[in-house]
Amino acid sequence: MGPRLGWLKQAGVEVGTVLDVGVQAGTEFLIQCFPDRPHVLFEPVEPYFEGIRQRYRNVEHRLVEVALSDAPGTVWLNCESRDGSGLITHSGLAPTQATKAERPDLVISKPVKRMTLDEALADQTDARPYLLKVDVDGHESQILRGAQRTLAHASIAIVEATTTTLLERAGILADAGFMLLDIVDLCYYHEVLSQVDLIFVHRDWVARCPDLRPWMTKTFAWSAWAPLAHHDALVAASQQAR
Repeated sequence: MGPRLGWLKQAGVEVGTVLDVGVQAGTEFLIQCFPDRPHVLFEPVEPYFEGIRQRYRNVEHRLVEVALSDAPGTVWLNCESRDGSGLITHSGLAPTQATKAERPDLVISKPVKRMTLDEALADQTDARPYLLKVDVDGHESQILRGAQRTLAHASIAIVEATTTTLLERAGILADAGFMLLDIVDLCYYHEVLSQVDLIFVHRDWVARCPDLRPWMTKTFAWSAWAPLAHHDALVAASQQAR
């Protein structure tokens, strides 16, 4: 992920503020790529809060302790430890409280405030354009639907998707004016593709940055076609050359 974001910066795509939805203990690649930009961190899981403050102590940031969705209100936050460690590994929102009888791996079930991303940013003056990253273990589509005004002012959107949710989430971003740039961090479970991270760039920035339209702006060359296995090396070499 980091090399692709570095390449986007070099290509001319700007980021004024990082909006990190589902930060957990910290998103390292965003800290490394944008240490000089403010990070607005959305995380409703209280056990993560102290770790977040420690990890971002040298980065300008604002922690917003709410759950984001497509409508305001109150919702139950259910957190589980699925690996037997006792530490939270998965969390999700539900209209009702979960119980140990229903979910043996349950660690916490508590009511939390729910709002849309558009509402959360309505009275703020964070620098634009935004980079929006959403990774919340399943509620991504609802968050994107509640972020339509925010997406209109974003240059980059990053969303985690499973093989069963990829088309829906990509469709929401396409309808908001985004174009898919890359698919990274492919994860397999028992040899079956399970989830990926999708990087999108708003079409306005694609139009502004010639490097994002090589089919139109570059001289054709067979040598420029790169199989996936060689792609990261080419990106790294390109960054060093600049």
